[in-house]
Amino acid sequence: MSGIIGVVFGISQDKVKDDLIVDTLLILGTIVVIIIGFLIKNEERKRDILIDKLEKQGKD
Repeated sequence: MSGIIGVVFGISQDKVKDDLIVDTLLILGTIVVIIIGFLIKNEERKRDILIDKLEKQGKD
C-alpha cells in the first residue's frame, strides 16, 4: 500500500516516468489491496460467527 502511494507521489512530483508498466503495476497493486481487504473482512465475519457460536454453547 505504501509503495502504491509512493509511486503516485513520485508521478505527481515528476520524479517517476509515467508509462504503461507503471500504470499497469499501479492498477494491479490497487486491485490486490482491494481483494486482500475483502478477504480480511470475510475472515473477520467468519471469526465473529464462530465466537457467537462458542458463547451460545457456553451458556447451555
